[in-house]
Amino acid sequence: MIEKENLFSGLEVMSPEETMAIGNNEVVEKDEKDEETTLVTSKEEIENTDSIGDDLTINTPVPGSEKNDTSEDSTDNSAPASATVYAALIKQLGDDGVVLLPEDEAELTSLLENADVNTLKSIMTKTVEGSVESKQEAWKKGLNPSQKRFLEIEGSFEDTDIAIQMAQRLEYFDNLSVDNIKNDATLQANLYYEALKSKNFSHEDAIEAIDEARSLGKLEEKSIKALGPLKASTQNIVDSNKEMLQKERVKMQEDNEAAYTNLMTNIDNTESLVEGLKLNKVAREKLKSNIVDPVFTTKEGEKLTSLMYKQRKNPERFDMIVNYYDTLGLFDIDKDGNFKPNLSKLKTIAKTAAVSELDNVLNSQNTTLPGQGNSTNTTKESAGVLDFLERATGQTNRKK
Repeated sequence: MIEKENLFSGLEVMSPEETMAIGNNEVVEKDEKDEETTLVTSKEEIENTDSIGDDLTINTPVPGSEKNDTSEDSTDNSAPASATVYAALIKQLGDDGVVLLPEDEAELTSLLENADVNTLKSIMTKTVEGSVESKQEAWKKGLNPSQKRFLEIEGSFEDTDIAIQMAQRLEYFDNLSVDNIKNDATLQANLYYEALKSKNFSHEDAIEAIDEARSLGKLEEKSIKALGPLKASTQNIVDSNKEMLQKERVKMQEDNEAAYTNLMTNIDNTESLVEGLKLNKVAREKLKSNIVDPVFTTKEGEKLTSLMYKQRKNPERFDMIVNYYDTLGLFDIDKDGNFKPNLSKLKTIAKTAAVSELDNVLNSQNTTLPGQGNSTNTTKESAGVLDFLERATGQTNRKK
């Protein structure tokens, strides 16, 4: 233990003026031996260190040393550090051409103001989508006119072959000029023939009209006039078919939604599907889940429910079992279209199986002629029958 008189050895007591000078950054005293700066408090405060401990040194704040929060040295950095890091990273990725950033400076500043990981993800997603769209546009530019036309009208027809034919037909009419028609007598006859057929002329009448126009020198004129209506009627077929398909798709979507809603409502309102088995809330939710929740995804991305998966897994066996259940009466339906499962065959099968088992139990016993049995045999036979009855009724508490 160091003696009290040695506690302050090596320290120099400074006057209040010198202490204040330290606070104003005017005087800094250093120990000549180890060149370390020594901060000295008043004598009264130093003496208080004796009651704290020999291993502690207390430095009291020097007046005037507090940092002024409003000074010019203080900086206001309201944005989180992470936002600054993400903003710098995103900016660098944009400069390197890795991601696409907004060209508008104000929009870019707003985007990077509070940047985080979600901002980076959003920018990368837009970059990928933009890249895909650019590649698609470049791919479309490399297609010939008929292929481009097909892409425009493919949604108007369910049959791809018809869509291709209509695309070729429209492209042909687009590229057909008056000069082409004037210089080709066969083309003139074909165009006029198409125009007459569109007006429900028979083949014979159309041929006769062509011959008459040729003899009168009007075939060229009539064929040129036919070009516009032929092109318009072809486009009208495409537009009409597209509108019809759109209506059919909308109706199909509405029908599917209505069927789904109706199915879920019926499940909620159905007390039981099989006579004697009540459909409680848990059973209803499981039934709904089995109908709508996918349990398997194919390589093509198609999602399958439990029943769909089993049907795809073994379609032949699935059809066999479904038809077997139908022969048992599980899919019986009444005159109003309501399913009424018939369990009579199942009950008959169960009863037959029970009787057969009882016969087997009786036949397996050592039966004797009347009057020749003894108590031991009788007891064993009775026990076998009782065992069967207990299993059938679920009562297994009989004392052996």
